[in-house]
Amino acid sequence: MDTIDGTRAESLIAEFGSPLFVVSERKMREQIRILRAAFVSKCGRCIVAYSYKTNYLPGLCAIARQEGLWAEVVSEVEYGIAELVGVQGDRIIFNGPWKSEAGLRRAAENGSVLNADSLDEILRINRIGEVIKKTISVGIRVNFRDMCGLRQSRFGINVEGGDALSAVRIARDLRRVHPVGLHLHLGTNINDPFAYSVAAKQICTFAKELQDSLGLEMCYFDLGGGFPCADTPPKWAFGGRGNEEWVTPPIEIYAEALTHTLMNNISSFKQEPILIVEPGRFIVGPSVFLLTKVISKKRQNGILLVVVDAGLNLVPSAQYLRHPMKPATLRSTTTATTVVCGPSCSEYDILGHVEMPEPQLGDTLVVCAVGAYSISASTQFSFQRPAVVMIGLEGEPEVLRKPELHCDLWRLDQIPSRLQQRSTRE
Repeated sequence: MDTIDGTRAESLIAEFGSPLFVVSERKMREQIRILRAAFVSKCGRCIVAYSYKTNYLPGLCAIARQEGLWAEVVSEVEYGIAELVGVQGDRIIFNGPWKSEAGLRRAAENGSVLNADSLDEILRINRIGEVIKKTISVGIRVNFRDMCGLRQSRFGINVEGGDALSAVRIARDLRRVHPVGLHLHLGTNINDPFAYSVAAKQICTFAKELQDSLGLEMCYFDLGGGFPCADTPPKWAFGGRGNEEWVTPPIEIYAEALTHTLMNNISSFKQEPILIVEPGRFIVGPSVFLLTKVISKKRQNGILLVVVDAGLNLVPSAQYLRHPMKPATLRSTTTATTVVCGPSCSEYDILGHVEMPEPQLGDTLVVCAVGAYSISASTQFSFQRPAVVMIGLEGEPEVLRKPELHCDLWRLDQIPSRLQQRSTRE
């Protein structure tokens, strides 16, 4: 794989250094449009919001906004980024288990969609409503004991035990809270579309219970994201056998499974609820590549170990996902299993076991589909983080993030004066 959107990988390394994240603007816009078309064609009242936690690089969030996506955020950091790139407050969905008083007030005053994670948070929102003298519309995040075979979620309020019904009843009776929606998120990399059909049925059933027992009509159902990225198969396929193929149905199948069940279960509602989906991995996963140089190689017990200048510090998901890797320059057609290791002094810093032609020192490897939970979850463990460039629609590279310098690693640190000592050189 010698080029990304027509730009040679080697020329990018020569200009911007190694390692290097490279974003394909064309691919990201393509993924957004495919997903939007799939859902909007089947559900006219549908909002698509980009999941910022997946990758909150401002340049990428700006593309999502330009493509008409709302912002789904789970922290005040992400909320600030949404505002930075020009997302209006009433197009921000604020999720997550922790929102400060200031964050809740900011969202309430801006008219953002607020999904509460607990009864405690509902009560806090009510107190803020009293302060700002405003009734605040709130969605309630719920969970079910067996969400399509997944373990009990730690997020939201459980339905089967009656906790969710009790919480909504309390919310209904509060002076400054108006419950208007339900939120449910299955997880990430869900490769079974039927899971979304089950989730839609569960949400509809609970909403009907709220309508019948509390007289509440839900205005929206937020079914979260979790749609998989076909280019990032899990190493163990979430309980699979390691080497089995990771096959994901087209996004249209997910949209059909979710919306078909939804439409078949809302006939008794006074109005059709808005469907909200919050994709992240599907959009940005296959849109980002990592270029990394081979810095050393050796054989141990007949196994080829290749060390590159990027590791788990930049792609932490490589611990449980198998990211495709290819040499930028094909030197041979004969392949062998290669253990690609990162540069840190950690036994576990391994990017993957890959079948590829044996690379040479100085060669560039292209790690594909690293857009999800890489840049936003990267660390400064032993090394500074690299630049991020984007290949624009015109084929020209643009800098989205400058590379960190060594001093950036300790820029915020302080040494007590009693411990300071000037270094001396003989």
